[in-house]
Amino acid sequence: MKKILPFIFSLIIATAACTKSDNKPGPATSTGISSNPGIYIAGFDGSPGSHDTAIYWKNNVTTHLSDGTALASARCVVVSGTDVYVSGGLYNAGIGTKELAAYWKNGVINYLTDGTMDAYCFSIFVIGNDVYAAGSISSNVPATFGENGFATYWKNGVAYKMTDGTTFSTVFSIYVSGSDVYVAGIIGTQAVYWKNGIVNYLPDYSEGSTANSIVVSGSDVYIAGTVSSTQLGSQAVYWKNGVLTRLQIQNTLTTSQSNCIFVSGSDVYVAGDSGNQNSTEYFATIWKNGVPTTLTPTVNYTIAKAVFVLGNDVYVAGNKDTGDANGDRIAMYWKNGVPTYLTNGKSFADVWSLYVK
Repeated sequence: MKKILPFIFSLIIATAACTKSDNKPGPATSTGISSNPGIYIAGFDGSPGSHDTAIYWKNNVTTHLSDGTALASARCVVVSGTDVYVSGGLYNAGIGTKELAAYWKNGVINYLTDGTMDAYCFSIFVIGNDVYAAGSISSNVPATFGENGFATYWKNGVAYKMTDGTTFSTVFSIYVSGSDVYVAGIIGTQAVYWKNGIVNYLPDYSEGSTANSIVVSGSDVYIAGTVSSTQLGSQAVYWKNGVLTRLQIQNTLTTSQSNCIFVSGSDVYVAGDSGNQNSTEYFATIWKNGVPTTLTPTVNYTIAKAVFVLGNDVYVAGNKDTGDANGDRIAMYWKNGVPTYLTNGKSFADVWSLYVK
C-alpha cells in the first residue's frame, strides 16, 4: 500500500490548506448556527490491498470520491448552499500519465489539468457561482525539494500561474474577499502570499518557512505557517498583516508547527502540533489567541490539521498514529476536546480539512 501520492510527498513541508473565517462567504463560512450542524471532513484512506482513496465524511458517514483503482486523496472541503466541494488530486489511466489536480462537486469530478505534468489542488473556495482552487503544477524539473513548479490558482477552471516554473513553488491556501484573491504558499524555502498576483515575502524567514493557511477578516490578513532553523527546529507562527507572532508551547516541548488558522470575531485559532525536536513524539495542539491547549496530553503521535469554530463549539480535525509496525494512522476529529474516530486504525488514513455548517 502506498501511503501518500508522489507529488504530495515531494511537497513534504506542506500541511493543511483550507482557510477559516466566520465572516466571509466561501471556505469555513459560519452563516448561522444550527442545533445539529453537518460536520464535513476531507482526507483519504489507504486500506490494505488497495490504493489511497479520496474520501469525505459527513457526520461520520463516509463518501468515497474515488474507487481505489488508482492513487487519490482529498485535501479541502467546503460547503456552499447544499453543494459539497472537495479539492485534491488523483491518477486516471485515461488522462495522461501524471497526477491530476481536480475537485469534486457533489461527487462529480472536475479535472483542472490534463495529465501531462504532475499537479495537485490543495485548497478550494466558493463564492456565489465562482469556484476558486489553488495548488501547483510541476514543471517536471528536479529541485532541492521535489520538483520545480508553477504556483497556480484556478477560477472556474481557468489557470493563473504566479511563478515561472524555474523554482520550487506552490500554493497551499486560497481566500477571496470582494474582488481580491489571496493565496498563500512557498517559493523555494520561503513563506509568501500573493494578493491579486503580486507576491509578498513574509518576514523572519530564518532557514526556511511555509505559509500554510490564509484568511482575511475585515482589512486584516492572517496567515498560519511554520518557520524553521537548525538550532531551534520548527516553530508554529502566524502573521497578521505581515507581523509575525511566534506561538508558545508547553515548557517540556521544544518544537511545533501550525497548519490552519480560523478567525472568529476578535479570536484567532490556530491548529497544529507540538513536540520535541530530538524525538518522534508530537501532540495535537490548538492555540486560541496564542495560548496553547494540547488535545492529547497523554497520547503521543497526534496532529491537528484543521480548526473550525461555530458558536461556542470548537471543532478540530486531525490524526493519530497507532504505533503499530505497519505505520497505520487513524483519521479523527475533536469537538470541544472530545475525540471521535473516523477509521478503525487498520489502515493509513488521514484528514486535512474541516467544515461545519
